[in-house]
Amino acid sequence: MRYLYVASGVFLFLAVLGFSLKNTHPVTMHYYLGMNWSAPLALMLLIVFCAGALAGIVACMSLLITQRRSLRAMQQELHTLQSSRD
Repeated sequence: MRYLYVASGVFLFLAVLGFSLKNTHPVTMHYYLGMNWSAPLALMLLIVFCAGALAGIVACMSLLITQRRSLRAMQQELHTLQSSRD
């Protein structure tokens, strides 16, 4: 099974590398107030993907924090019930 993971990882790396080597033409991104940025398409896609992944992680953080607080409160309540039972 480990060899399958390594082989799929190598294949994925080579596919992404081939994609980035084939898409080296510059692309211009236009901002507000007339600002422009020119970079290769593969770099632009990588930056947008990373920004989207970061936004998803940040969006999930509030749920994670809420669940941890709830878990801590439940553990405290369990500890209180166990100590009062003894």
